[in-house]
Amino acid sequence: MKIHQRQSLLRRATAGVIERLEQRRLLDATVDGQTFGIRGTAADDVITVTLNETAAAVVINGVTTNLVVDPGLRMRVFLDAGDDQLSVDLIGRSIPATLYGGGGDDSIDFLAL
Repeated sequence: MKIHQRQSLLRRATAGVIERLEQRRLLDATVDGQTFGIRGTAADDVITVTLNETAAAVVINGVTTNLVVDPGLRMRVFLDAGDDQLSVDLIGRSIPATLYGGGGDDSIDFLAL
């Protein structure tokens, strides 16, 4: 049996079993060691971070990630390319932060309460 015949048989055998998934974009908000990190995409991102004494709610393009953010951690944000919007609300705490805007016309707002 030739390769193209095998490929044809495999396609027919799996046609009703394998479904094509919708396109997905990797969105990233993590705690790794001593760093609370956020990474945008190459597209225009809207990122909102609400950080209180022990936790963070990170919304990246409508997808929410809730994380435990212990005192002593450092925040690093990589916005990547695109015209990004970043909003950070600190409620009852401070955190050392480093921001990398990347390419594009970015908007960054910090609010400390």
